[in-house]
Amino acid sequence: MRFGLGLVIAVFVASVWADAPLHQAPSLKVDGTPQTCGDKAVVGPTVFVTVEETGTMYLARTDTGSESVSLNAWGLVVEQLALVYQRHRKVVNVSLNDRSHMDYPMLLGRDWLDGNFVVDVSLPEYRPQ
Repeated sequence: MRFGLGLVIAVFVASVWADAPLHQAPSLKVDGTPQTCGDKAVVGPTVFVTVEETGTMYLARTDTGSESVSLNAWGLVVEQLALVYQRHRKVVNVSLNDRSHMDYPMLLGRDWLDGNFVVDVSLPEYRPQ
């Protein structure tokens, strides 16, 4: 899959909002291993995910009411990006939208959650600083 200059610029612009502090993900057990529910990873209301193609990490909001993934950028739509959370890699369609007025630069919808993750809203929620 090829990505043009437009994607590189859009992801660079979006990375401006990726300034959240990097610390232990809330869905890790005390010993550092991921929490699971059967064969699915447990995620909280917010998670740190990395866009594999750029290596940029984002603090993202999980949203079971949203159908797809949305990333802050302007006027472009990307076919697919690989998103990595802990040891899980999933390729999904990502829509690039102006999310500058939102608290989180990335929204993770059902297409990312489906089949791989369970959301536990009792886990801590990280807020952008």
